[in-house]
Amino acid sequence: GNHDFDNGVSGLLSAMEEAKFPILNCNLDCAGAPALGQRLKPWLVREFPGVKVGLTGVCVDFHNLVAPKNHEGVTWLQPDRALLPVVKHLREVEKVDMVVVLSHLGYDMKGAGIDDLGLPALVPGIDVIIGGHSHTFMEEPKLVKQGKQETIIFQVGFGGINLGRMDFT
Repeated sequence: GNHDFDNGVSGLLSAMEEAKFPILNCNLDCAGAPALGQRLKPWLVREFPGVKVGLTGVCVDFHNLVAPKNHEGVTWLQPDRALLPVVKHLREVEKVDMVVVLSHLGYDMKGAGIDDLGLPALVPGIDVIIGGHSHTFMEEPKLVKQGKQETIIFQVGFGGINLGRMDFT
């Protein structure tokens, strides 16, 4: 998310050295920060008993949130435009059963930008959005219907106050 850049690209790269897990994002263009670009994966596929899951991530717009010097070499891309080819690849090439988007767009930004609630209408094929940024405490996931498709959206607040869990069968 935006706070990942609080200490600049070099600070983020330093913190990433400690990560023992893949870091997913498909809407940051790191052409000017190739070391960061090498660390980010646009998607990941995991297989569980009976289900193949595609995961990807999107970040909120840097404008008014991240100082330009702190994201030097990294350009934010519209999340819907970045997600469309990724979701298509996951569905058609990787043949996943489920697409999960890890979002740092915010739950309901009241028209101030693309958010978790609006994303399913812009990007068909998303099954689950696990969100952040707006620090929204949700008791239950929200189901957003788009035609025959449903997208589950969920956030658990901020700061590790709550732990979220979703089980799929």
